[in-house]
Amino acid sequence: MTQNANEDILNILDELNITPSAVFNLNNTSGVGVGAPTGTNTTLFYDTDTNLISYVNSISGGVIGLNATGPTGAQGPTGPTGPTGSATFTATQLISTTPFSTTSTTYVTVTSMTATPPAGMYYVQFSGQIALTPGDGASASLFVNGVQIAHTERFHEVPGFFIGSPDWATSTQAIINVDGTETIDLRILATGGGSVLVGARSLILISAN
Repeated sequence: MTQNANEDILNILDELNITPSAVFNLNNTSGVGVGAPTGTNTTLFYDTDTNLISYVNSISGGVIGLNATGPTGAQGPTGPTGPTGSATFTATQLISTTPFSTTSTTYVTVTSMTATPPAGMYYVQFSGQIALTPGDGASASLFVNGVQIAHTERFHEVPGFFIGSPDWATSTQAIINVDGTETIDLRILATGGGSVLVGARSLILISAN
């Protein structure tokens, strides 16, 4: 029998009021009874095929099963919890409804469309209304510290057959990294010699830090 089975037998003998000094060898062949030592009144039978112990004494009788499986190993310690990732979300929105007009053929900053955010990465989006004289055109673009972000340039032109000064909606956006001292702004220029009027507008910066 295994050590674990022997331990189980000791527990059984204890339950049957047999003292440890009266323990006897149960490594007998299948189904052979073993009498208890002198001074006890319990007879045990161990079946090696079924791993069961039968017992009979002056009070009762029964069958007791032994678990032949070894004990479950101790669970290892729980690993340390990883650090919680930092996540912040901040948004800034610059808005204006005050008309801004220019005839400049080079880029000029649109009033109220300038921000100097803390260092980090930002999703920046501009949207606004632009009114042009028929036959004229205009371009809008985002800049960082005076340097144009070329892919954000958007061009609009009004055909000459239009009547009046129709409004056109324009928008542009980019992912921009700044060091905390750099400015982000929206600039516009006229391309047809006429005036460009920028109406209701917003510049939104969403932190991606």
